[in-house]
Amino acid sequence: MRYRSDMPSRSPTPSCAPRYAAPRGEDRHRAGNAQGSGPWRGLVLAVLLLGGCTGLGLGDSPPDQVVLVRLETALGPIDIEVDLGRAPRMGGNFLRYLDRGYYDGASFVRVENHAEDFTGRPIEVPMIQAIIPPDRIPFAPVLFERTQATGLRHVDGTVSAIRISRELVSHRFLICIGDQPDLDLGGRRIPDGQGYGAFGRVVAGMEVVRRIHGSPSRDNAFTPPIPILRARRL
Repeated sequence: MRYRSDMPSRSPTPSCAPRYAAPRGEDRHRAGNAQGSGPWRGLVLAVLLLGGCTGLGLGDSPPDQVVLVRLETALGPIDIEVDLGRAPRMGGNFLRYLDRGYYDGASFVRVENHAEDFTGRPIEVPMIQAIIPPDRIPFAPVLFERTQATGLRHVDGTVSAIRISRELVSHRFLICIGDQPDLDLGGRRIPDGQGYGAFGRVVAGMEVVRRIHGSPSRDNAFTPPIPILRARRL
């Protein structure tokens, strides 16, 4: 793994937090299969030992603290309310990528409509997923905040962090189209039942989200990916 030594100028991240380069070949949509083993075990332990460093300096955020941001995509703008009060780690993580310009030039790369749960039964999971450009070294991951802890649920317009292991999230995020309780803690989409990490919601531009969702795709991948031209706070 590679680490960056420079820190973001506007990030609330404590200076002790490292960054990492994601291993190649990570499963982008079923990260819940990872049970904290293999190459991630040591990283999870390191994040846990950092304690306050994983909170991104936002652990004391008041319940009503929200930040409004805009993703300017090739198909139109999407305004997102990031809930720092209820999901400080994941919301703060999203904002440090945004503030440092990592989402400028990012793309929506994956689309889902139908999937199977861990028993093989079909479920409906319409969503779009985004990642940063592959040539950018991500920040160190942060600890995952479960929906039971945050009180945030996967409903229409929810913005959620995609896990890279059982306990960690990085730069990948999704936007739900329609209510999706199977992405909450105890849901059927991810084999370990831990779900994904809701940290915000779309407050304007769901028509753009649906337009992106309806774009040409093959094998759940947009062809071509839908660019995020610019991402900024409002």
